[in-house]
Amino acid sequence: MKLVPLAERPDLIAPLAAAYEAEWQDWYGPDGPGDARADLLERARTDVLPIALVLVDGHELLGALALTGPTFERYQHLSPWVGGGWTWPDRRGQGLGALMLQGAAEHARRLGFARLHIATATAVSLLQRQGWTLLETFEHEGEMLSLFVLELT
Repeated sequence: MKLVPLAERPDLIAPLAAAYEAEWQDWYGPDGPGDARADLLERARTDVLPIALVLVDGHELLGALALTGPTFERYQHLSPWVGGGWTWPDRRGQGLGALMLQGAAEHARRLGFARLHIATATAVSLLQRQGWTLLETFEHEGEMLSLFVLELT
């Protein structure tokens, strides 16, 4: 298994867009404001944010996430961010999220970033196990999120 930029695997854009549409129907579904394919095409790059990274095992797509610029209005001074973490539902709980976070940190480090940020409502224990530091919790669109940072230097 390895995490690679989506730009190296453009054949995965269509299946990943379909997976995003199924996973985040409120955003990417037929009535949502998002366009999964357009977002993935924008992120199909290797060295300029935003960057989509895909976890593959040979030709099999296992998961994805993105390195992005500022995500939240109140945290415009923080960058880059990890977002859009996804794996196939039947592959969850098998350590793929941890592998993707490690790969994202390595990619960000290679790009010269000193730290990486993430906000989550669900992956607090995973981030703590991976060595991320909780900075604070905040409310976003009615949901409580935990803001973490990972020092890369």
